[in-house]
Amino acid sequence: MKINPYEGIKHIAKTAYEHDKKSFELIFDYSDKFITWLFGFSVAGISLIIANYDKLVKFSSLNWVVVLLASTIIFGLLYRLAAYTVMVKNRSLENYFYGYFGDLDIWPVKVEEDISAFTTSQMVNLIKDDFNEEPKDYHKSEAEPNPDDLRTYYLGLIEHSKKYFYIGADSLGETFEAAYKVKKKKTVELMEMAFGLKKSNKNLIGYDALLWKRIIRFLFMFSVLSFLICTIIITVSFIK
Repeated sequence: MKINPYEGIKHIAKTAYEHDKKSFELIFDYSDKFITWLFGFSVAGISLIIANYDKLVKFSSLNWVVVLLASTIIFGLLYRLAAYTVMVKNRSLENYFYGYFGDLDIWPVKVEEDISAFTTSQMVNLIKDDFNEEPKDYHKSEAEPNPDDLRTYYLGLIEHSKKYFYIGADSLGETFEAAYKVKKKKTVELMEMAFGLKKSNKNLIGYDALLWKRIIRFLFMFSVLSFLICTIIITVSFIK
């Protein structure tokens, strides 16, 4: 069965989001194990150097080896911290994306378009689409309904829906305040942004995913390169 473009875009976006999420978690799992391995070798290497410092002090590249092993540890720890931060941010966005990808058909809480020039048939269709009400539910006369009356009725439905929205938002805010010590006002404000009643604060909701991915890639690469260069220096020194 064919679907409309809006549903198609939602399906494509949901599939891409879930794929990216699983890919990141899989890559993080493998790379984290690798970084843990490098971290362990680097700590062991520094421990051996400290324990045998008197014997290794004449080693010309000792300082470089220590610096590179320390860099492996530092960049590895920063990588894990950055990756963990991204995972936490992604988790916090799951509810936000659920609101977009979810299949719930919720009453609108505000007028999304200019309905001042809508005809009777347009208003009837709008009321049916937004509130699932047929003309027989609100128009008892046999005469054709007046578009102005339909607009008034529609705006009344919007206000009724908004009343229930604030009942739900206040209840959620009180629950979060009791459970997580999050101020009720903040929860209500987030819900208002989610439903379009207040302008969305992008800095409050999301994060720069591309920037964080570059940071993670940079930290992982430098941790691996530090250990690799250290290994090359040790190998060359022994060959000499």
